[in-house]
Amino acid sequence: PAAQYTSSQANVAGGAMAALDQPTSRLSRSGNMSAEDCYKALDEEDKVLRQGLTKQSNLATASALVGSCPDMCPEKERYRRQYQRILSIFEMTADGSGEADHSRCVKEYSRSSADKEEEFPHEVRPASTLLMTMKYLCLHVMDAGDGRWADWYDFLWNRMRAIRKDITVQHLSSPGAVELVERCTRFHVFTAHY
Repeated sequence: PAAQYTSSQANVAGGAMAALDQPTSRLSRSGNMSAEDCYKALDEEDKVLRQGLTKQSNLATASALVGSCPDMCPEKERYRRQYQRILSIFEMTADGSGEADHSRCVKEYSRSSADKEEEFPHEVRPASTLLMTMKYLCLHVMDAGDGRWADWYDFLWNRMRAIRKDITVQHLSSPGAVELVERCTRFHVFTAHY
């Protein structure tokens, strides 16, 4: 495939916000690939990976998924949403071009259903990345409504729901997971008041 894995750049304990500047990339980009080309290359890689997997049907030997996505939004999702032009205003570059600012993209909630494939570990964010994402939302988005309150609320509600889904998928029950759910709850209590 056209993609290669790189090491994680997110480290919550040692200044995670600095990792926002350089999202990780599985692509070894040659030339100037469009967002659609990048998405298709990553999708092909995932199809190849999926062919080698077998589903576990024995609950006694099954294990919980452990996420490994070091970014606030998986790379494939960033490119898919850019080429389909379904980015939020809070994820676009400041120049108004409609392009994705990859350091500002946050994983979108998607409903689980029977016709969807199970997520790969590189598409699910571990607890440290979920905490980094929540800190980003609280520090950089919550103060950025500027009269677009419906878009602001929809964005935060959706992205926090995606955080809770990643917690559920991984069966996280650590103090960090509890802190994340508490922050989501505070947001909902606050916005329900207004």
